[in-house]
Amino acid sequence: ARDIADRLEYVAQQENIQLEDEAALLIASVADGALRDALTLLDRCMGVSDNITSEVVQKTAGLAGRGHLFDITRSIIDKNVKQALEITQQLYNESKDMGRLCSYYAFCTGKGAG
Repeated sequence: ARDIADRLEYVAQQENIQLEDEAALLIASVADGALRDALTLLDRCMGVSDNITSEVVQKTAGLAGRGHLFDITRSIIDKNVKQALEITQQLYNESKDMGRLCSYYAFCTGKGAG
């Protein structure tokens, strides 16, 4: 992931685009080791903003934000299954990538970023 993030940062610099390091790592994580997929997502993000942050990547890739992950986690800890399912349903209704929900959790906790 670090090598791909470095390449993305180089490409962004050549295109005069601001790309935060955390956003580059998130793109690399979402691309799952595929540089071509990472470049495609970077291109999509550049169409949204010339200052690419993690939030821009999350929105462009359809990822759930950290707040949602914390809410789901809190619901699980509190054994509030109904609330956890309601949050999950909300994310689904917002067309968030359900497959990436767990991947993003791993990224946020540092268990899937490299």
